[in-house]
Amino acid sequence: MKRLLILLLPILLFSCIKEETSAKKYLGVVNIVSFNMPDTAFLLQPFQIKIIAEAETSCWSNLFADFSIYQNAYEYSLAAYGWYTPSSGCASSIVSMDTTLTVTFDKKGLYYIYYTKTENDIIKDSILITNPVK
Repeated sequence: MKRLLILLLPILLFSCIKEETSAKKYLGVVNIVSFNMPDTAFLLQPFQIKIIAEAETSCWSNLFADFSIYQNAYEYSLAAYGWYTPSSGCASSIVSMDTTLTVTFDKKGLYYIYYTKTENDIIKDSILITNPVK
């Protein structure tokens, strides 16, 4: 019985080891090809920022947007990202994301939004937040 166990143990161990077959993925910046935001909005009332982001090959997947504070409470960054899986079989097709962000600011003032048009081209836009008209 011991001999059988000693013979089977390596087989059982090696059968549980799974060979990695998936390709490596890398997180990368994708281009924001369309950006639309109002010039003004009201304090504590939501407004929308609409973007379209695109990547140029089918090696890109799972595109998403990130909107976060940039340097202070009046400056925000907006970038689009995706997962890139290098492969020689990538088709030359557009992978895109069309999304709408709903944003509410709790302080009056001029806010700056920096968005990534391309990896090396950051665009600065602004929105004025005012008190609602009574």
